[in-house]
Amino acid sequence: MSLSEGDFCVVPRGTLHNPVAVEECWIVLIETTTTKHTGDVITPLTKSIESQNG
Repeated sequence: MSLSEGDFCVVPRGTLHNPVAVEECWIVLIETTTTKHTGDVITPLTKSIESQNG
C-alpha cells in the first residue's frame, strides 16, 4: 500500500504492520495509551508504556 499526502490508513487491531518511508515524513498515530509500540515482540527498540507516555 502506498499513501500520499492527506491519505490515511486504519490498521485493524492485532494486525502486524511495519510502516516504511523512502523519505522523511510526518505521521500522526491515534492509539490508546496502553498500546505497546512493538506489540508483544521484544526488540532493542521496545520501550515500556511508562517511557512512551513520558
